Amino acid sequence: MAAMDSGSRGLGAPCALHPTQVATGTCERCGNFMCDVCGEQGRQILCPSCRERLGVFPLRRDTWSFSSLWDYCYELFKRDWLMLSVAVLVAMGVSMTINALGNLAGPLLKREDSLVPIIIVGVFTAVMQMVVQGVMGMGMLRVVFDVLEGKRVDVGRLFSQVDKAGRYVAAMLIALVVVGLPLLLLFALLTFVGLVSVGLPASGIFESGISGLEAAPTLVGVFSAAGLVTFAAACYFALPLYLLQSELTYNEDVTPVQALRNCYELARGERLSLLGVTLVGALLALVGVFACCVGVLPAVAMGQLLVGGLYLALRNGSELDVRPSGGKRP
Repeated sequence: MAAMDSGSRGLGAPCALHPTQVATGTCERCGNFMCDVCGEQGRQILCPSCRERLGVFPLRRDTWSFSSLWDYCYELFKRDWLMLSVAVLVAMGVSMTINALGNLAGPLLKREDSLVPIIIVGVFTAVMQMVVQGVMGMGMLRVVFDVLEGKRVDVGRLFSQVDKAGRYVAAMLIALVVVGLPLLLLFALLTFVGLVSVGLPASGIFESGISGLEAAPTLVGVFSAAGLVTFAAACYFALPLYLLQSELTYNEDVTPVQALRNCYELARGERLSLLGVTLVGALLALVGVFACCVGVLPAVAMGQLLVGGLYLALRNGSELDVRPSGGKRP
């Protein structure tokens, strides 16, 4: 980086932490000379002492890799895996409790003669479940960001994002209309075109003239093809939304619309990275389930560290404005 290369390379100044090594850069905070080891081959602008003191996340958009992300997150996971697992347990427990309470409302209202109360309660329950899951998800990310920036786990931070519930719901509704609905219409259109092209008009699929058994393989093929094309479109248009909770958590001043825009800006050129980290997180959770379910909590915790770490890596070096909830960065 320019800040590290200027004024020190080739002058023969010794590194402050490794006196036998020639400095190749200077710390932007304290001014100490840094060698390639301290500067991680030019990827760091701060010396190890300042990074440790300030808790600055070390990975940047232009230099990060999955291996470096994994190594950094795994070291922190080994240090705080127990308390991170406790945080995951609390977040999951709160979400599951609210979901269970919501599911109890349905049977109780079946005795009503009118559908209106059932619809109202159903909508209210669905919204409340979305709010709680969003608040707990953002709270877990707040805990994760603390750990990634050098702080210890504070389980109480799980409930620090309650004030952002309205912004989360608004952002989700906008995403549903702008992204989810077009994808659903795309799937329906592709399915209709596929059925017509193979001689199975959508209006006559279940008529008596068409045998369900004979049409089943064709239907599976049409739905599968439509699903694959829709999935490909979703990977491009919907995958950036994977960063939505992180953006709302980390950026205190962001509006719902700006949060969505920022997600797409951060995902620019990094969609495969998002997909990869998403799959790794899902694989970790699956492995945790196979481990007699006892490994689910730490597996989810490690997956959350990777998600939070990827977001911070994409943030560092981007041109987006942000006011971090943990205080301004140096």
